[in-house]
Amino acid sequence: MSFDPDPKTWGLSAGGIKYRLMNGYPKGSIDEETGQIEEKYIIHSSDLVKFLGLSFPLGIDLDEETYIISPNRRFPGAPAFATTTVSFEPFEDSLPADPYNIDPDAPDATYGKFMFVTISYVTGKQQEDENNAVTLLEVSADSTAEFLTVPVRGKSTWGDSSSPSKREEVKGALTNVTKLIPETQWDVTWPQVQRSFLPTIIGALRNRIGQVNSKKMSMLHNAVKETVMLVGFSYREDFTWRDGLVNTPATITMKFLEKHTKQGKVVIGHNHFIQDESGKFMKLWNPDGSPIYALTDLNNLFPPNIKVTD
Repeated sequence: MSFDPDPKTWGLSAGGIKYRLMNGYPKGSIDEETGQIEEKYIIHSSDLVKFLGLSFPLGIDLDEETYIISPNRRFPGAPAFATTTVSFEPFEDSLPADPYNIDPDAPDATYGKFMFVTISYVTGKQQEDENNAVTLLEVSADSTAEFLTVPVRGKSTWGDSSSPSKREEVKGALTNVTKLIPETQWDVTWPQVQRSFLPTIIGALRNRIGQVNSKKMSMLHNAVKETVMLVGFSYREDFTWRDGLVNTPATITMKFLEKHTKQGKVVIGHNHFIQDESGKFMKLWNPDGSPIYALTDLNNLFPPNIKVTD
């Protein structure tokens, strides 16, 4: 292929980095739901580190309570495809490359000025908005349940018949049954949290462990108030290729437990308990008038605006 070594004449750019798309690219394959695309560029060697940062950006903490998670670079014109890997090699086989400038005093022509970079993209989230946490955090759920021993009181009856007249009234004063309460475990993961922002998010989590949502939670598909409890979080340091360039980031996964069942038309949440006298769920209050589980706005745990306390 003919090659103009002056990047100023190249018509394509990414984040201000000029590049030349190689002949024969892009390449790709797509099935009914997923796909992958590969591109190969020529870039200036001095732009490699910047291009890697553009492809895999870290989150940005704008202030003590504002954190923006930046998505990986997208395939130009098709944002459904996100960068997964970037490989690179010298443009000229006869010369080495020095993209990290480890030999700044080398004579001219010691290193090649250009490099090949090969970018692999796969299908990811269709629309990522750095101001919309729902599109950036990783949310998953699994089923669980709680077994309760429930007292049978009032006019409960035994029997297989749908006709009350053919059933026997419960007479035992201490009759109890086991009841299964379906629940949902939610995991909300923050990938690549910068170390400078960890005091804010860890503090916000610690202050709310064991507390229940005071407001509806859009992050958990509009879970109603008083049905979601923050039960804890997991923490993992991520040792990445960025080590030495930035502080080691971390991945934090928030653990929520949703209790949402119904008694008639009433939603039963975490502050409902079995009343022994009636055998029914009822809200229970502390002597000072507060609910058993304190309420807090758990939405304040999600970016872009994090609040250590309500």
